[in-house]
Amino acid sequence: MKYSEAGLIPCIVQDADTGEVLMMAWMSAESLALTLERGETVFWSRSRRELWHKGATSGNTQKLADLRYDCDADTLLALVHPAGPACHTGERTCFYRSMLRASLPHIMRISHVNYEIVSLFKGFVKRHNAAASKGRRRRAEPASPAPCTEKERLAMRTKIASMKYLLCFIAAVMMFGSSGIVASTLPLSAFEVCLMRLIIGALSMGLIFVVTRQRLPRHVGRRQYLFVALSGACLGLAMMTIFAAYRLLGVGLGAVLAATAPVITMALSPLLFKERLRIPVMVGFAIVVGGLLLLNASALEGTLSVPGILMGLAAAASTAGMVIFNKLARDITGVPCTTIQLATAVAVALAVAAAGEGFAFIGRIPSSSWPTVIALGAVFTALAYFLYYRAIDQLPMQTVSVCAYAEPLTAVVLGALVLGEVMTPVQLAGG
Repeated sequence: MKYSEAGLIPCIVQDADTGEVLMMAWMSAESLALTLERGETVFWSRSRRELWHKGATSGNTQKLADLRYDCDADTLLALVHPAGPACHTGERTCFYRSMLRASLPHIMRISHVNYEIVSLFKGFVKRHNAAASKGRRRRAEPASPAPCTEKERLAMRTKIASMKYLLCFIAAVMMFGSSGIVASTLPLSAFEVCLMRLIIGALSMGLIFVVTRQRLPRHVGRRQYLFVALSGACLGLAMMTIFAAYRLLGVGLGAVLAATAPVITMALSPLLFKERLRIPVMVGFAIVVGGLLLLNASALEGTLSVPGILMGLAAAASTAGMVIFNKLARDITGVPCTTIQLATAVAVALAVAAAGEGFAFIGRIPSSSWPTVIALGAVFTALAYFLYYRAIDQLPMQTVSVCAYAEPLTAVVLGALVLGEVMTPVQLAGG
């Protein structure tokens, strides 16, 4: 395709059923790819300088029937099935005014009425043909199920996609929960393990970024990149503060405090993402929080340290910030998103290490431990966070908050199965 100097190409939108021209907007290379991927029109807003999913807020989406380009490959034609008016004024088409005919609005209303008549006639013919076909069948022949409508097929595809992202999210948090089992075999402190997994994870994602010839989205506002960078910085802070909490309070109580992050994200979801708090979700959330407290009940009996509590709460706030900022960066996803986030997290971790324990421990890592270190960084960090970030982009925040508790549950269960840690009846009840 031939784009302008600004990297844009004009796209004419036409009703696939009536042939009526609805609007004209601009597309970037990324919005064109998203249009083909989602099956709905996505444009580039020159005034807001950001991607614009048509109908994302109004509900007047445009389902793509076909996307064509002209002989010079410098203009697009999108044939769509509109869910509502194309114009922000409420008119069916943006071209409802004429420089030659003052009566064009009347003509447009007639066109709209004709469109409704055609739709009703097509529905009548469809029902008539279905009834005639049914009448010709033999009585003994069992009736075949009615074909799925386009709306039903779309709902089924959406449900399957949501299930896929939910499985990706659960797989990611279970990998986080099992990473402690892998790290327990290394002759390194918790801080050193954290730093090495971030470094190797960032290098692994960078290698994937280069090998697969990924590119950073060009036509995305700076605010989107800021959200991604802030998400990565929160990841680095979360890892640093959680291990400080472990050192001051112990792993059990530190994990309880850090696991309050989903409470923060769920509380903010109605404000930031306009999600309604549903009673079944809140009940399920209360159950998993209670289970977490039972799993770590013994940790609550120890001596409390104010700095440790502050570090645990800081880890929770940082984790919540990581999820929220990633959710706000809607237009940067996949490998580019995870690469930026892990690189920013490494920068924060390196700054903390330079101000504290330093990097001398790297030279003391035995050669026999390097395969485990690499696996911890490449699989349990790079791959896990790729699945994690990819999933939370598509899942409701409340679903993310509830399912996040699969991480501590995985850690406790694997600790009992692999490391032989004893689980009390109270912990079993919490699981």
